[in-house]
Amino acid sequence: MVHADGVRYPLVTRRAASSRSELSGLELAPELARESASRRASGVDSGEAPSPAPSPAPWPVRPGLVRASQLLEQARASAAPEWSWRETAGRLCELAGGRAGANLSLAASLVRDAQLRGESAAWVQARGSSFFPADLAECGVDLAALTVVRPPRPADLGLAAEWIARSGAFGLIVLDLTSLPFAPMAMQSRLSALAQKHDLGLVCLTEKSPQQASLSSLVSLRADTFLRRRSNPLADALAESAASNDARPGRAASGAEPDMALLLASFECELSVAKDKRRSRPWRHCELRRGTPGLC
Repeated sequence: MVHADGVRYPLVTRRAASSRSELSGLELAPELARESASRRASGVDSGEAPSPAPSPAPWPVRPGLVRASQLLEQARASAAPEWSWRETAGRLCELAGGRAGANLSLAASLVRDAQLRGESAAWVQARGSSFFPADLAECGVDLAALTVVRPPRPADLGLAAEWIARSGAFGLIVLDLTSLPFAPMAMQSRLSALAQKHDLGLVCLTEKSPQQASLSSLVSLRADTFLRRRSNPLADALAESAASNDARPGRAASGAEPDMALLLASFECELSVAKDKRRSRPWRHCELRRGTPGLC
């Protein structure tokens, strides 16, 4: 399914490490360092399974009654798949792609959709790599409402995301793991449980090929991204304009003018979902984007 709504938005690129730009940040260095040291000392983040905490007795459910969370999950599974915040809510998702992929552009679409639905969004990333804020703003993302967390070390990315998820105040967390070669299973287990508890969309950005395995079996949705340059945008724009004129009564297709938005959309951001635990079939999503200055 191709969505042309994003043609007015540019591709999202990464910011150079030496450039200066205004980026709202949340510095958690002292607290993160202390808790990270205590977790390493106790062996929680070393790959060992943490000792289970005593859980309270489950609330009794009368026969014939169904929990609201079960009804919500059934409604989402029966709906048509779409790349939106609702598709990622309550799940641990992975967005994989190469350096020339469309991870940032498609993640920006999720952030914009979450903000339009009134959900708070957070972006957790390492200090050595960042998105370009101007591209995100042109994509319709409200930077003033976007919380950006940049831990002092890449190993603290999962801990920072866990802190944000435990607050219950966010509907979407984008966790950039491109600078982290390995994500511990204990961290993924905690994040997956928090996503289900708070109906939170937790999207991990990774840098890998489609042939490589996902982070773990805990990932509920694995999507691979591809960025392609359109071969003939002018012909596509003319064909789209002619089709729209044919659909209008009393309008002739001759003399159709090309849609300037489609003409400027020189790139396709494709998302291919091969693993979706809510559905049994793979699905895909495609957005048309215009190139940033110097990339047209």
